[in-house]
This record gives sequence, structure tokens and C-alpha cells, in this order.
Amino acid sequence: MSKKWLVLLAVSFGAAGLVACEKQSTAEEAATETEQAVDEAVDDMGDAMDDAAAAVDQAADDSMDAIDGAMDDAGDMMNDAADAVSDAADDAGAAMDDMADDAADMVDETVDAAQDAVDDATDDPNN
Repeated sequence: MSKKWLVLLAVSFGAAGLVACEKQSTAEEAATETEQAVDEAVDDMGDAMDDAAAAVDQAADDSMDAIDGAMDDAGDMMNDAADAVSDAADDAGAAMDDMADDAADMVDETVDAAQDAVDDATDDPNN
């Protein structure tokens, strides 16, 4: 082989080596960029999962607060109803006492009137 061919062959191998190095460098850069993109996606997904977990926790807390409030309101309504029943029973008892007193007074008045009638009838000599 002549020198020309040897030089041409050496230059061709050198160029092929440079192209191979460039391809390897480009592939490494692409792999690095892909790895960075995957890392960012994983971080973003982790952040999204953290945000979702926080939202679920907040929703659970809000639900428990609403349930507690509803139970407190229901308890207050039950207490109010019990108070109303107790007041109604007290009022009914007082009304019964008043009616019994009125009936006793009427009986006393009737007995007194009857006694007065008997006394008048026995005191009157014309009878």
C-alpha cells in the first residue's frame, strides 16, 4: 500500500473514531437529560402525592369537624326537647293542681250551701 492509502486509511479511522466519540457523547448527554427528566417527573409525582395526601387529610379533618358540629347540634336539640317536655309536664301538673283546688273549693261551697239550706230549713218554725 502506498503512503497515500495509509494516510487516507488513518484519516478515515480517525474520522470514524471522532464520529463514534461524538455519538457516544450525544448518547451520554441524552441519557443524562433523560435521567434528569425522570428525576424531575418523580419529584413532581412525589409532590403531587404529598399534595393529594394533604388534601385527603384536610377533607377528613373537615368531615370530622362537620360531624362533631352536627352531633353537638343534635345533642342541643335533644336537650331543648327534653326541657320542653319537662316544662310541659310541669305546666300540666300545675294545671291539674289548680283544677283539683278549684274542684275542692266547689265541693266546699256546695257543702256549705247545703249546710246553710239545712240550717235555714230547721231554723224556720214554719217548716
